[in-house]
Amino acid sequence: TSAEETGALRRTLVQALLSTGSRQQQLLGELADSGAPFIRDVLTEWTRGEVYLYPQASGSDVPVLLEEQQDADGKSRALRIDNGRFLRDAAGRELRFSPDDLNSVDAGLHLRSVIQQVLDTLELADPDADVRRAAVVKLGYSQKMQYRPVLQARLGKEMDAGVRKALRE
Repeated sequence: TSAEETGALRRTLVQALLSTGSRQQQLLGELADSGAPFIRDVLTEWTRGEVYLYPQASGSDVPVLLEEQQDADGKSRALRIDNGRFLRDAAGRELRFSPDDLNSVDAGLHLRSVIQQVLDTLELADPDADVRRAAVVKLGYSQKMQYRPVLQARLGKEMDAGVRKALRE
């Protein structure tokens, strides 16, 4: 993916994090075809309650992930989801937080289920044909009817003969 595509995906992801209801589900659905590893990482963290909101002086919130590595005070650098860079103050110093310093982005039971569906289908767009084939087999064996239209739609996009065969099966 180009820098432009990555930027667009990041913007859609941030909108999904800050939205609610059907708009949120629509945005998550748009991300399912991306195959982008950072999307998978952020969605996985979201289901664990580990995506946080940094309130800016302007009144808008910036979704962030906290780095695992902590300093002596138990604080971590915050990675901005919108641009992939560390959060800095006006003087350019990296800001550090503990999870208790920030509010997490809520993911209720229904939303976690929607996110899990996106995670399950993200691998269908992976650049690696073996990963795509494994995802097709996994979704097929799950025998969940909700994946049938996803798999059928993927058949029209898939170029690899082995993955196409798995999709037809």
